[in-house]
Amino acid sequence: MPSIEVIKGNIHKSVPDSTYEIFIKPLYEKVKDAGLGTKFDPDVHLSCKAEDIETLKTYTLQDLGITNPKRAVNDFAACDPLPLFTQEAIDIIRREIMTESTFKKYARLANLSTSALDVQLGGFTKYGTSPFLKDALSHPRTLEVFSKVIGLQVRNFCDFENGHINFGIKSKEQAAIERESITEIEAKTQLFLKGDSSAIDSVVNWHFDSNPYTAVIMLSPTDEMIGGETALTKGSGEIVLTKQTPQGSVSLVQAGAIRHLALLPFCVTERIAIAQALLPADPLLNDVTVITTIKPSVLHRTRYNEFYPDWIEYRMGVLEARVRNLKQTVRKKADNGEDFDQLETIEQLKELINYVKGTYREFEVIDEGLATID
Repeated sequence: MPSIEVIKGNIHKSVPDSTYEIFIKPLYEKVKDAGLGTKFDPDVHLSCKAEDIETLKTYTLQDLGITNPKRAVNDFAACDPLPLFTQEAIDIIRREIMTESTFKKYARLANLSTSALDVQLGGFTKYGTSPFLKDALSHPRTLEVFSKVIGLQVRNFCDFENGHINFGIKSKEQAAIERESITEIEAKTQLFLKGDSSAIDSVVNWHFDSNPYTAVIMLSPTDEMIGGETALTKGSGEIVLTKQTPQGSVSLVQAGAIRHLALLPFCVTERIAIAQALLPADPLLNDVTVITTIKPSVLHRTRYNEFYPDWIEYRMGVLEARVRNLKQTVRKKADNGEDFDQLETIEQLKELINYVKGTYREFEVIDEGLATID
């Protein structure tokens, strides 16, 4: 069974009150009156225009030399930053996520954090604490932007995963020290790009996301930021960096198919970003979603008794659609006088069985392990 700490929601990894008082509260004070009672309006709060998408530079898996990736849904790989939310929208979102009650209840220390200054916030928009953020990420117009860039109609993963926030925080003194070492930081970055992964620190080490696509929406100013980009591994092993994402903009990556990491930011006191999990909207498409990197025993902000019901609801919804499709297809062929294809039907039923098995094999029946049920 999972550990008692995991079942209780990883409360032992809650963020110290001092972190909020010293670092988060001063940021909250700057936006505490932003858009009180304001509802998300795409005509007001979306800054993306049709011409922005038309002229956007995108990259394919073929461009990166990635052939036959195990978990690719389509050939989209990544894109340059795209304007998404207005400054008013960003200020409202910052107010919602930095509200004391929300932050203290839902924030958890990032898994590899060596201090209380790398924090993740998740599973909070479903409880009405951040209505503007929830609507902003779920609105059809927002999803339409993501879908047009990716080249495929997409949807959000599940309620719990709606609005995952990464907080990287540091003192003004530390940021000032880093600004005096820009030449050294830039030299280390070049070593990193040449293959020395130890030359510079990252937020999380090399990995593939559990969900197929990720939208990284920047909530912090980045004008003075050095680092903070996403590094992608090409098919050749070469490392390339995405362009720095300005505040209010979004960068999209097929992060389930591309090995990547996020570099630590330097010279600034904050890097706060949304990492929004996206999936194909069509339940009949190949579902490559797993929970390897986000299950409660792996990611502290994932709360056992709240996340798993959402996981089951999502997977059973897909299964329901696939069962309905098989039923309707078999009936339609029979009504059209076609012969019943027994072997094809057996293969389709096996696929349904494997989908169910894949659902429970992602569980934590033992700590850090997969289900042992056959």
